[in-house]
Amino acid sequence: MSDIAEKSMAENGDAESAGTAPSRPMLDRSLPLLALFLLVGLAVFIVAFFTVYSKMVEPMQPVAPGARNLISNTGSIRSNLVLSHWLDEGYFHYFGLTVRSPAGKVEIYRSLTGGYMVSAFILQKLFVAVYGHYSWRLVALHNELVAVLLSSLSGLLAYRVARRLGLERILALAGGASVVAVTFTFPSNLMLYWEMSPQAYWLLFATLFLLVEERCLEGRRTLPMTIVQAAAAFLMTYMEYIAGLAFVFVMAIVFLLLKQHRGSWKRFLSVVLAPALVAVALYGLQVYGATKRFPNSPMSGSAFLFRSGLDGESLYYGDHLDIAKRRDIARGNWQANRQYLFRWKWVFLLGVITIVSLIAAYVLGRVPLIALDVVFSLAGSWLVYAAVFSQGVMIHPYLYDVMLFTPLAISLFAFAPALAESVTRRSGVFVLIGFLGAFWYTLFQMRLFALQYPMPGTVIGEQAK
Repeated sequence: MSDIAEKSMAENGDAESAGTAPSRPMLDRSLPLLALFLLVGLAVFIVAFFTVYSKMVEPMQPVAPGARNLISNTGSIRSNLVLSHWLDEGYFHYFGLTVRSPAGKVEIYRSLTGGYMVSAFILQKLFVAVYGHYSWRLVALHNELVAVLLSSLSGLLAYRVARRLGLERILALAGGASVVAVTFTFPSNLMLYWEMSPQAYWLLFATLFLLVEERCLEGRRTLPMTIVQAAAAFLMTYMEYIAGLAFVFVMAIVFLLLKQHRGSWKRFLSVVLAPALVAVALYGLQVYGATKRFPNSPMSGSAFLFRSGLDGESLYYGDHLDIAKRRDIARGNWQANRQYLFRWKWVFLLGVITIVSLIAAYVLGRVPLIALDVVFSLAGSWLVYAAVFSQGVMIHPYLYDVMLFTPLAISLFAFAPALAESVTRRSGVFVLIGFLGAFWYTLFQMRLFALQYPMPGTVIGEQAK
């Protein structure tokens, strides 16, 4: 372990003595910290609610003010169809799989488990029981509150690792708050207002898994923590089984090749691999049950060869490099301001530089292993996913970008300032630069989202058509 990590542990009171961990300050405890970052996320959400989420309803639409065309958006319509089928015929009637066809027609979508819609279904079912009708806005608010929780957990993870890099509490809080703001306002997360994505839920539970991993350092692993971590591995895979298996693959490589992780295979098998395999088996049972109950109903969903691009089709892209170079296919789904959509080049470049710097610092003993675990497991999962299913990632960057953007944002706005402070006089100037940069980038991303969904009556410039 690096000298910086050891010093940070001493400051945090993380080291155990005489079998009893000393009490930690309030701002080093998980629940108060999470509450604080949730407040930051809610503050940003309120700003978004009264700006980019407001005044989007056409005058004659029968929707409450601020609902922003929910009844005419394809994403929210798709969510309505799935939830309405579950509400009318029952969740178990379709074995938990999603049905996106209109009422009276059954066409099961086989490519997803449906787990990412369960929380909205439970909330909607309670609402219908009380008020007797479906609420479009309730689903939209639910989705964005999930985004608030995701960004808050990301901020908490950034704080924890920044502290292990030797950053003072107030500086680590600033770094964590920066991560919360830029993660929540990433356009793909703001888009969750219309429709929840399995990738967002995967990322939420993957972040929770890493938070538990950080809390279990220094021999503080307990049975409840192991259960929570295994549950997180199960849920991340059940929400998005391909991303979950990519996470398992990356963690297996990390445990095999990194010296500090060798000898931990029993833990890997119990808290990573086994729960993920249970999730995949459950999904298999869902598909099997649905095919038996609805033998004559069609099942939709792209096949492996198409999503991987190994069928040789060149309609959408040429090779893997087009994932970064070409966004025209995805932009074609939006009517205005297409040239501005799905661009985040500088965070990508600076984030990659930061990760390379972290790796170099780890080799020199200046960075704890948990920092590499975070960036390798999250960014590596996207890398594996994009390598295997390149055509899917190419066509739908608004679904998959968040898997890569989040670890890069954590690295750039939290880890990089912490690393810079650790090799200088700890003046706080690098954290200040990162915080101001995050403030600017938060508003920049909100502007991009506004360009993606311009309000009725706004003027679209000729160059933006």
